[in-house]
Amino acid sequence: MNIKITEGQVDLFAMSLFPDLIPKWNQPFNNGAETTLWERVKPVLYSTDPEIHAGDKPKGLPWCLGYSFGRMIVEDYLKNHPMPLSKLLDILAKHIFESSRFHS
Repeated sequence: MNIKITEGQVDLFAMSLFPDLIPKWNQPFNNGAETTLWERVKPVLYSTDPEIHAGDKPKGLPWCLGYSFGRMIVEDYLKNHPMPLSKLLDILAKHIFESSRFHS
């Protein structure tokens, strides 16, 4: 799956400007769902299949899952590397992912 780290950066920036904003394509998961969904995503993490990217109901992957995980990966990175959001745009998505708890 093409995790949307760049879109996670953009969504977090927009949410910092508008604190009540929770984009419908970027819904948070509870911890149990996050763990279960991440286990389903890992085998297809680098897939370019657009159906998997958009969400694949037969595989139990919800719509726009990549956006939600992108936001969570960026949030996790910022927890461990606090910085202004404007500086975050200078960090490569690969580095953000590799520095997050999701990289194994």
